[in-house]
Amino acid sequence: MTVRRQTGHIHYGPERTPALPRSYLAGLGMSNDTDSDHDIAIAVGECRNTGDDCNLVLSSVLTKQIDATWAAGDDAGGMNDGDSVGNNEWFHVFLIGAPGGAVDAGFDTNTNASLLLDDAAVAAAGFTKYRRIGSVRTDGSANIVAFVQYGDEFVWSDATTWSIAATTSAALYTCPYSPLGVACKIDFKGTFDAKTQFDEISFYPANGKNTAPTQNNGYASLICQNGNYENAGHFSLMTNTSAQIGAILGSGVTVNTNFAAVVMSYTDRRGRDD
Repeated sequence: MTVRRQTGHIHYGPERTPALPRSYLAGLGMSNDTDSDHDIAIAVGECRNTGDDCNLVLSSVLTKQIDATWAAGDDAGGMNDGDSVGNNEWFHVFLIGAPGGAVDAGFDTNTNASLLLDDAAVAAAGFTKYRRIGSVRTDGSANIVAFVQYGDEFVWSDATTWSIAATTSAALYTCPYSPLGVACKIDFKGTFDAKTQFDEISFYPANGKNTAPTQNNGYASLICQNGNYENAGHFSLMTNTSAQIGAILGSGVTVNTNFAAVVMSYTDRRGRDD
């Protein structure tokens, strides 16, 4: 394989590169860069593009800035010119490529990279191929929330609180710390404040069963058997593409009860199963 760097891009001789398996992804880990509030560094690696007709290979670390308009190359802007970084917002990170040519990266709120690929500078550079390699979330000041990536698992560096105001009616609740647009497994823990002599809160996948829970019925449940006491639990559940899971209180609970959660991490397959 011939590799050469030109004008900030990484170029390849595709005729000498065998096709990677469908949905393949290796390396390309993300991390907060020196400007941790705005920059994401992408490690070396390779993947098959979403359309399964092109390899995307990155041979040196690439850093993109979420607070600057997209420009080619390392330590350059990554935001499409039709968008801007907002507060408490999810942005997907894409590796992009031009057939037989350059590889770069950028940010998009859409899971199909449509806004990024429509950017005038991106289109002019010939980028039409893409693969989502992860996502980042901003906080109330439009800064990227710190995380550490371990393969498909993204661990939050600081406490990420989530209050679930469950009732005795089954309902879906949006997790603010799981990416929008993709189904992920969230790992969370929390406390349940008993208000009656017997309280129960149950969680279920958004696409799963949602009838009223009972003891030992296969739900992920947390039970308090004495009034005015708290109990704690640790749960792992799949979200839907709206970042939701289901929750319901036991039928004997007579008041609304908040589950005070901390989301520790989420697992994102990043297209490996497509």
